[in-house]
Amino acid sequence: DWKINKRLTLQVGVRFSAFQQVGPYEGKLDTTRSYATLEPVQTYGGVEPRFSGKYTLSDHSSLKLGITLGQQYVHLVTNSTSTLPTDLWVPSTEIVRPQWGVQYALGYFHNFFNNQLEASAEVFYKDLYNQLDYSESYTPTIDTDTEDQFISGRGRAYGLELFLRSSVGNFTG
Repeated sequence: DWKINKRLTLQVGVRFSAFQQVGPYEGKLDTTRSYATLEPVQTYGGVEPRFSGKYTLSDHSSLKLGITLGQQYVHLVTNSTSTLPTDLWVPSTEIVRPQWGVQYALGYFHNFFNNQLEASAEVFYKDLYNQLDYSESYTPTIDTDTEDQFISGRGRAYGLELFLRSSVGNFTG
């Protein structure tokens, strides 16, 4: 935490995350390779920096900005095109790369009535990488190796979050 001056505060953080796939596993990239129980197959890791800033406009209002890079090693893949929807949680493997993304957020925060009511509006945008989906021709069968049926791509998400909270009276929350 850095308090630059009366109005500007910055927070910078970093974390390291890691994920390791272990056997038993039959190699996909090297089909002659079999991995024994608990033998490492693939290890992923990365630095996840975070930055946020707050600029105080008055005693009751402020602007906040945030940028975060994050990784995800377990993926939810949804198939809504088959007659039975198929949701599957998939870990990262030597074939399935970790998902990662960068999120940007900017918000305006205001307190009313001596901090009895808090309101905010925040916009966000996310750039997403290694997003998983089933290939277009995927049809679930018993003998199909699901890991071979994925496609990977980019994505984005954006939106507006509105928040209102009361801290006094019969109606709080």
